[in-house]
Amino acid sequence: MNRLIGCAWALSRLGRKAGRQNARQQNPRPQWRVALHCLITINLLAATAVAQGDEISQLIAQGQFTVSSEISPSEPVVPGQRLKLIIKVATPRWFTDGTQIQKPEVPGLVILQTQDFAANASEQRDGQNWTVQRWILDVFATAPGRFTVPPIAVTVSVSTSPGRSIQGTALAPATQVVATLAPPLEGIEQWIASPELTLEQTLEGLPEDGVLAVGAAVRRQISIKAAQVMAMMLPPPAMDPVQGLQIYAEPPILRSDSNRGALNAERRDVVTYIATESGQTVLPEIRLQWWHTEQHRLTTVTLPAIPITVSDARVIANDWSAKALLTGKILAGFVLIALLVWWARRHTMLGQLKRIARRLRKQLIKRWRQLRAPALAKRLNPDGSAGVLEATSPREQ
Repeated sequence: MNRLIGCAWALSRLGRKAGRQNARQQNPRPQWRVALHCLITINLLAATAVAQGDEISQLIAQGQFTVSSEISPSEPVVPGQRLKLIIKVATPRWFTDGTQIQKPEVPGLVILQTQDFAANASEQRDGQNWTVQRWILDVFATAPGRFTVPPIAVTVSVSTSPGRSIQGTALAPATQVVATLAPPLEGIEQWIASPELTLEQTLEGLPEDGVLAVGAAVRRQISIKAAQVMAMMLPPPAMDPVQGLQIYAEPPILRSDSNRGALNAERRDVVTYIATESGQTVLPEIRLQWWHTEQHRLTTVTLPAIPITVSDARVIANDWSAKALLTGKILAGFVLIALLVWWARRHTMLGQLKRIARRLRKQLIKRWRQLRAPALAKRLNPDGSAGVLEATSPREQ
């Protein structure tokens, strides 16, 4: 049907474009002819679609195509327990395109398609090799009662011969879902129906001695993990008011995973408790009602309460310790700066002393050379002729 609408829309655009081109060429074409052409094309496409649908019906009548549905488990279950609606599509030919399942809506049931792909297999039927697609829809009853899942439309594409395939819609048979309330669950508002469940918690900000200062905060994270359920079906922990504590709850984190038909869900709630007044108080106990779907029994899972003491004296001690720590940091900073200044000045003085020593050394060497120099000149007449004898001192002789 979507392809049919798309073709009609495209043809109508082509018709309008052709009409505008003819008008610009001064050769107008009557609009009714374009409309008639579109209607004829649409009728042909519709006839083709009906023919394809008839071909699927013919394949079913000839025993060359089957579609079935069943509920697993078939016995009654409690509300909230997972059921599998299994749809099997089979043909001795092969599928040429993706299969589409029209998920139904039934009051009192939550129907989900958590798998994007079918489980493909092959079977031998009357000596023939059949290709089988197995689709699973998850069904959860929200209340006890008997519910009817109507026939489900399955759109398939099947190859009839090399290079030719047909597409059509077949209906999976209707099924029945029965949910009953077990006697242990009577009078209970919320429970988790699962074969496996764990309840854990972590605390941040609470001292080992359990003594908390006014204004301090404790962060409590509660984690619920369960199998064969969806995260949206895990109930939130109770958030009752607590004397002397202000409660701030963060939005929950919900996560659901599906792996090879197995469902795993997790819910994380983070609650922050801020101490507002001194005294004795307690973080409340967390209780969950768990219906074990394999053992068919009810179990209460709990997280124990945590006692807390809120003290004003601790606030003063914390203030003094914080001030002392800050003062120590400031003094350490001053000492470090003084050491850096002393080292810099010392380095500068050493440089100056080295320069003074070098100058004194040069002056001493110069003076020593002057003292060792002879009192008389090497020549009596330095400007005379070369033949004049030189007079030298006895020391030089």
